[in-house]
Amino acid sequence: MHKAGKKYNIFSTMNKIDRRRNSRNSQTAVTMNSLSDEILKEYDRLINLISSSRKLKIISDLIAYQIGWGKCVIRWYEAGLKGKMPVMPGDGFSTWDYKGISHHFHQKYRYKNSDQQDKAFHRLFCKLSILLKKKLKQAT
Repeated sequence: MHKAGKKYNIFSTMNKIDRRRNSRNSQTAVTMNSLSDEILKEYDRLINLISSSRKLKIISDLIAYQIGWGKCVIRWYEAGLKGKMPVMPGDGFSTWDYKGISHHFHQKYRYKNSDQQDKAFHRLFCKLSILLKKKLKQAT
């Protein structure tokens, strides 16, 4: 949990920005650079939080959860690019059993070594960033 007492979700930044962009009160469109900057800022904030709390078991659980859902997002997006309807939620699940999915992610993406997990999370973040930049570039 971060300071406000809420679970931290790196993907929540994308939702906030999208709501802001779609708001009728908004006078300016969010540019590709500002969106990328905002996501990078949130990623850096999360990495700092992880670094300062790495010995806590919950940090490994949090990263495993983020890796699992991030991989789902990529899989869904790539299926959509091919014109296919992605299996949702996927990863062996055909129903939205959040408790089961969460447990699965914790088992599959909790590495024995925190450095390995951090590298896997960073690779995922980079891949998501690249996909987002491509999508935003297409939209402009």
